[in-house]
Amino acid sequence: MHLPNNQHIDTKSLNLVFKNTTSTYKFYWFYSILQMIENNRLETTQQELIASMIGNVWFSISKYRLSFGAQDKLANIVDAITNSEDELLNFETKTTRQKIITGILVFLEEHPKTTLAKNILSLNTYVPYRFLRPWCEDILKHTKSSHFEKVVKNYASDIDETKDLPYFFEKGKIIFHPKWVEYFRTHLKVCKDYCLWNLLLFLQKRNPNVPNIAEKLFAPNPKNRTLTAEWKYWKMVYQETQTPLRCIFSDELIKIKDYALDHFIPWSFVTHDLLWNLIPIIPGVNSSKSDHLPNLDLYFKKFGAIQFEAFHIGVQLNKKKKLEDYLVLGNSIKDISRLSKNDFIQKLDNQIQPLAQIAQNMGFRSNWVYQTKP
Repeated sequence: MHLPNNQHIDTKSLNLVFKNTTSTYKFYWFYSILQMIENNRLETTQQELIASMIGNVWFSISKYRLSFGAQDKLANIVDAITNSEDELLNFETKTTRQKIITGILVFLEEHPKTTLAKNILSLNTYVPYRFLRPWCEDILKHTKSSHFEKVVKNYASDIDETKDLPYFFEKGKIIFHPKWVEYFRTHLKVCKDYCLWNLLLFLQKRNPNVPNIAEKLFAPNPKNRTLTAEWKYWKMVYQETQTPLRCIFSDELIKIKDYALDHFIPWSFVTHDLLWNLIPIIPGVNSSKSDHLPNLDLYFKKFGAIQFEAFHIGVQLNKKKKLEDYLVLGNSIKDISRLSKNDFIQKLDNQIQPLAQIAQNMGFRSNWVYQTKP
């Protein structure tokens, strides 16, 4: 994938920005610049761009727990912020990217001498300059590698629109080149897709067994997750089952007007709402479980038994469209319907166990057991 050419600017260098990338900062720096220009910003500060980078990467690390590599400083900073006890950085699970950016900027302003603030601001010492390297190769030919950031900084601090750089530096500000602003505005979607496509390739190499990485680049969109069809299906199961449904974790009876749909393997790992991973449970239990991995020895057989019954109720009522969710267990709905209960549960176990192990390896808390309140 390549970006559109332009006879007035050096797009060839832009196509080389992500060559031989060993960490993620260039992806998030570039994407944050595109967001600024999309919002009609002609200039910004380095601190604001750094905060925007953290806001963009936040959910991939803190919620989805993707691996960025042990040496990725941006990921390490997010981990440090997550473990911080500072109230300004106490971001809730459902926080927004903008709140993260605002919180970080206020923190940097109020606590600039803390170790964490210095680590965040250390990104300013190399990120803005290394991104510009492809445009500066001629002036760097005789420069020691340890000095090139300084050379690039000096070269880009002289605001001169005849220099074909995407941006310049002026007293802590970053000024976007007018010709590049025009280019990015004209090709905004293509540039964003190019950046995310390269980021996706980078992350797939470091997360080879993780599902749906493309869905884990940013915060989940609630508008895309209504679960309407899934609620209808389980309501049908509730009404048709011969045995009253009980919560597999608390053993309490499920009430049709007051239950939650739980992702047995956390949604933040699988990022889908397929029926074979959903189970109705008590709302309070759902809140307690959060995105933890349940103790499979205690709960899987109960989960599998309810899934078996739910599948066959769907077969009896000819709910073919939703039953396609179960095709991970066999080649066709007909083939799956012929499985004995034990074989069905074993097939489901073969699907659940590897996912649970990978999620555990990524840092999801495992062996969760529901504790009844005293």
